[in-house]
Amino acid sequence: MRDPETGNSRGFGFVSYDCFEASDAAIEAMNGQFLCNRAISVTYAFKKDSKGVACCRQDERNEGG
Repeated sequence: MRDPETGNSRGFGFVSYDCFEASDAAIEAMNGQFLCNRAISVTYAFKKDSKGVACCRQDERNEGG
């Protein structure tokens, strides 16, 4: 993500996957790895107004596919 005014990196981004297995594997493989000499944090996103509820809850995984 980039700051719209300065064009500078905001230090985070979002990635979408076709299935939960792929996203879980990416989190497990990449969380704590180094990018440009800095450890990165890879987690599921959280909605700002959800009080800590992840966008991808376990019960959502069991719905529709």
